[in-house]
Amino acid sequence: MKIRDLNGQRALITGGTSGIGRATAHALAREGARVLISGRSEERGAEVIAAIKASGGEAEFVRANLESAGEVRALAERAAEVEILVNNAGVFPAGATHELSEAAFDETFAVNVKAPFLLTAAIAPKMVARGGGAIINVTRWARVLQPSSRPFHLAGRPTPKRSRRRSSSSPPAKRAT
Repeated sequence: MKIRDLNGQRALITGGTSGIGRATAHALAREGARVLISGRSEERGAEVIAAIKASGGEAEFVRANLESAGEVRALAERAAEVEILVNNAGVFPAGATHELSEAAFDETFAVNVKAPFLLTAAIAPKMVARGGGAIINVTRWARVLQPSSRPFHLAGRPTPKRSRRRSSSSPPAKRAT
């Protein structure tokens, strides 16, 4: 049973070779979308593409290291005509903050924050010009579960406290009396 008909729509899913990204790619293909998945592993990409095609879906893989702004821009150019962008890729270094290198921080920030920003900045205007689209930013809540094991992977992403914060223009919540 289809939840929503996505026939003819194109979708880019970053980090589509495993976990949430892989499941999202399968779900969108099942609904009729033509999916383009990106990831670092050509082997895992080929596995996902084969599985989607075996179940009757349309899919392509493009290898992209989202730590590289140049590769992100090339991916954005390749996916310029998508109606659905799923920014799912993420890296999560383990260890205490004082044990992690600056290089680990740079990679985490580049993949988890800068890549989604660059993809959205490149693709969103084209979506608007065509009449719309959908951009989904997948976040992880590991900080809630294990604050000391993943010190900074959520940089720039909402935490539970920040996500509940209302804007200054929002009316206060009504309380039951």
